[in-house]
Amino acid sequence: FDKITFETKSITESKVVGDLTIKGITNEETFDVEFNGVSKNPMDGSQVTGIIVTGIINREKYGINFNQTLETGGVMLGKDVKFEASAEFSISE
Repeated sequence: FDKITFETKSITESKVVGDLTIKGITNEETFDVEFNGVSKNPMDGSQVTGIIVTGIINREKYGINFNQTLETGGVMLGKDVKFEASAEFSISE
């Protein structure tokens, strides 16, 4: 698949809720948000802010069902995928 989108519905100091679309399948998801404050960019003096978003996605809800049984028992992949994303934004006046 070539595109993953997230459309925010609501955001608080610690959570972001929105519609996550993978492979054309959309589900509402809630992820944790860590706000890193506001600071001055040393290169140009502009105001910037950063966030870290973490979460767990059930890949099977998006039609990602590949798996393989191991010789020792069990399966190769779990259904949950953990992620962390960091982003920095410029604050315009």
